Amino acid sequence: MYDIIVDICSKMNLNYHFISPVNYQTSLFVSNVTFRTFLNVMFTGTEYGYYFESNIYMFGTKDKQYNITSNEIFTMKYRTVTNIIDIIPTAIKKDVQVQIFPDLNSIILSGGNKQVSRVKEFLNSIDQSVPLISMEVIIVNVKKGYVKEVGLDMGYGGKPVCSSGTISPGLNITTGATSINNLINRFNGFGNINLGQVSKGFYVNLKLLEDSGDIKLRSTPKLSTLNGHPATMTSGEKKYYKEVQTNLMGTQNPVQSESYTWKSIEANLTIKITPLVSKDKQITLDVEIEQCEFTLREQKDAPPGTVTRKFKSIVRVKDGDMVLLGGIESSSDQVNSSGLPFLTRSRFFKWLFGSTKKSKNSQKLNIFIKPSVL
Repeated sequence: MYDIIVDICSKMNLNYHFISPVNYQTSLFVSNVTFRTFLNVMFTGTEYGYYFESNIYMFGTKDKQYNITSNEIFTMKYRTVTNIIDIIPTAIKKDVQVQIFPDLNSIILSGGNKQVSRVKEFLNSIDQSVPLISMEVIIVNVKKGYVKEVGLDMGYGGKPVCSSGTISPGLNITTGATSINNLINRFNGFGNINLGQVSKGFYVNLKLLEDSGDIKLRSTPKLSTLNGHPATMTSGEKKYYKEVQTNLMGTQNPVQSESYTWKSIEANLTIKITPLVSKDKQITLDVEIEQCEFTLREQKDAPPGTVTRKFKSIVRVKDGDMVLLGGIESSSDQVNSSGLPFLTRSRFFKWLFGSTKKSKNSQKLNIFIKPSVL
């Protein structure tokens, strides 16, 4: 080894120094490699090593007496050094002291030159730019319902109320609002529909449907997250109820005292989306949706009831495509009757001396998601 090192260093005009004798016979063949790679291969399985300091290669025995160790600072270019120690495999970082230096987003490596080189090679392989995904989320409530009222009702009233609406000018609508409404109405059950690339008029038509009362846009957030990291959005309301506590004070003549506290309960719509970008720019979306709504109170100060619906779906779309998710539906039926007592019990007179009102309403939650890789 001694002759090989001296010959190569002389031909490459490299500075070198032998801390201890390097007497070992070996044979190897390498081609088109760097000098340090050549040294790492040659010293593999031996008691010898080297380190580079002040533009000088130091060779010797790998023991504490000669201190043949390498101390290097590796700077991450694209990733953060947070929790990077947990990512490095144990077999690679064995006999290497790894310490993070967050001020410079760097890692301090100390150990044998070969072991340090293996850690650096692994860090280079994972130090890549992580895609940032921006996701447009449109939450739509589709309303359906009818009211059937039968009977005779008389009285005085005011002027009829006229509906009105406004449309913002200046935009070219390329997709009709009717086609979007029909698409949502045909969407039943759980699943997904890939709408592909949509035009700017798509958002205007959703607004037109909201103005007409066919749908209600609950929220239109824009979420951004790194590849493989979840993005969470929560929207809801909070209500309060009274909790009364009765205490008896005293033993012979107990006195009753009451105290109460106001407690809160929440009903939220929670959306959690985890995007994964593949090499061909396909985006896999892991979507979890949970909808919680309040029901009527049984008593005035009683806590309101809640109804929870949730589903989980995994879809794959192209960069910039829009996908429609839906299927969470809630419905309510009501029947109200009024009229003169006893006469409304007759099948014939109840239409003359009373009225019956039946109503049925349903709401379906639909989610439009458009992911884009930035």
